[in-house]
Amino acid sequence: MNVIQKLPEGALDVVGDVHGEWSALRALLAHLGYREDGTHPDGRTLVFVGDLVDRGESSPAVLDWVLPKVADGRVVCVIGNHELNLIRGDAKEGNGWFFEPNHDHAEGKFRDAPALPPTKRTEVVALLDRLPIAAERSDLRIVHACWDPVSLNELTTTAAHYSGWSSCFDHFQRRLDEQLRAVAAQSGFEEECRRFDQLRELPTDELGLHSPADYPLLARYQALEQNGNPVRVLTSGKEEMSGEVFHAGGKPRLLRRVHWWDRYADQVAVVYGHHWRKATNAQGPDHWYGAQGSRPSAYCVDFSVGSRFDKRAQGQTDFSECRLGAVRWPEAIVMFDDGESVQTQR
Repeated sequence: MNVIQKLPEGALDVVGDVHGEWSALRALLAHLGYREDGTHPDGRTLVFVGDLVDRGESSPAVLDWVLPKVADGRVVCVIGNHELNLIRGDAKEGNGWFFEPNHDHAEGKFRDAPALPPTKRTEVVALLDRLPIAAERSDLRIVHACWDPVSLNELTTTAAHYSGWSSCFDHFQRRLDEQLRAVAAQSGFEEECRRFDQLRELPTDELGLHSPADYPLLARYQALEQNGNPVRVLTSGKEEMSGEVFHAGGKPRLLRRVHWWDRYADQVAVVYGHHWRKATNAQGPDHWYGAQGSRPSAYCVDFSVGSRFDKRAQGQTDFSECRLGAVRWPEAIVMFDDGESVQTQR
C-alpha cells in the first residue's frame, strides 16, 4: 500500500479540491496550459490534493480524466476523505452518484449530477485504492487535510499488513472502538449524551452560553473518535475541545478543528486542501500559515469550489467566492479557473 509517494522533480501545479466541478477543472487546466493528455509543454506536473468528487457537475467526468493519468504516472493525486468514503462504501450526502440506488435522488438532491455506470464501480475503487495518502520531496509536501508526522509514521510502519485503505482504516478503527467503548461505559456518559442532545432545540445564539467542559466524557469520546485513527486524521484533520458550544453542520458542536497550519513550524512547505476558504476573504489568497520568517510553511488551496452546487440551486451565477485554484510551485503563484493569477508572499 502506497502511503507517501515521491513527488517528481521540476515545476508542479497543485490543484485544490475539485468536488466534481468538471467545467471549472477544464477551465483551470486550460489556463495552466495542460494538454488533454495531462502533459504540459514546459514539462510541469499536475498534483491533486484529493476530494476529486461529490456534489458538483460530474464526478464521473472528473475521474475519467484524472485517474487514467494517475495510473500512467503523468499526474499525482493523494487520497481525500471523499475518495475514502467511496472505497469504504460509505454513503454520504453528495456521493449518491456512485451508489445504486442513488440515495441523494431519493431525497430530491443533486438531481443533475450524472451517475457512474455500475460496471465501472469496481475499477474506480481499485484505482482510488492505489492513491497515496501523502506526497513529498525535499522542498514540498502534499496532504489532503492534515500533515501529521505521527500518523504518517504509524501508517508507513504498518502498511505491509493491509491490502488497501479500507482494510487499513478498519484495522485502526477496531482498535479505536475498544477505547470508545471504555469511555462510553463510564458513569455519567449516557446522562451527558442526553443533556447534550437537548441542546439541538436551542436557538444558535443561546448555544454559546453552554460550555464543552460540562460534557467531559462526551467531548473525550468525540475527540478520540476523530483523532484516534491515523487515516481519518490525514484525510479529515484533528479536532479539539472548543471554548464554547457552537453550531455547525446543522447541529451543536463540542469540538473545533485543530488549526495545525498555525502550529506548523517545519521549513518544508506543505500544500493541503479540505479546509474551505474564500478566494476573496480578508486574508487573501496569498496567505501562508505558520510561516518562519519570509519562508512559506502551510498553504490551503481549497477555495470552496465545492459550494457551487448550492449557488446553482439558488440560481446564482457569481462564483467569485468559490473558485477552483492551483498553486504553481516553486513560483508560489495561485491560478484560478477564471484566469486570474495571484503572486503569493513567500
